[in-house]
Amino acid sequence: MPNVFNPINLQRLDNPERRNLIPPYETLIELGLKPGQVFVDVGAGAGYFSIPAATITGPSGQVIAADLSKDMLDHLTVKAREAGASVEILLTPPDSLPLPDHTADMTFMAFVFHELDDRQNYLAELRRITKPDGTLVIIDWANVDSPMGPPIGHRISLNDAMNNIASAGFKIETNGMLNPWQYFVTARPS
Repeated sequence: MPNVFNPINLQRLDNPERRNLIPPYETLIELGLKPGQVFVDVGAGAGYFSIPAATITGPSGQVIAADLSKDMLDHLTVKAREAGASVEILLTPPDSLPLPDHTADMTFMAFVFHELDDRQNYLAELRRITKPDGTLVIIDWANVDSPMGPPIGHRISLNDAMNNIASAGFKIETNGMLNPWQYFVTARPS
């Protein structure tokens, strides 16, 4: 992967500036996460979205935080415990998700899409784990200068992301900018 996040920079993932830019709870609500759903956070990192998702999905839902970094998942485990959030931890290889077919009501990937070496194969995995009536959500860095984020050369434009998602068997539902530097795409398996 060209730009895998280094756990040494963990403090960048949860700070007041980031919470103002992309408030996790409100963002998940706006993207359609509901009580009782199964939420799979792919590239969950330190739990920025996983822990708020557990509050939204509630006791009848399920949150699975998947990441390839044991260090990140260890940190997430501690944060979830401190928050009283029920989050299942899943250590993954870099190229697949060890989950059954049609697991997720919402398959969610934030700030990871640009890190994928083989987007089409990984999108096929995301499609496999998403329920037929489920939603894929991808949030990533727009291909514009910004005061934070990966180098521009590592970013995937919104149009390229939508083309990749559509060619992997998803139907794009919504897309747009969350703020001047970060976009979202929602899609359903077609």
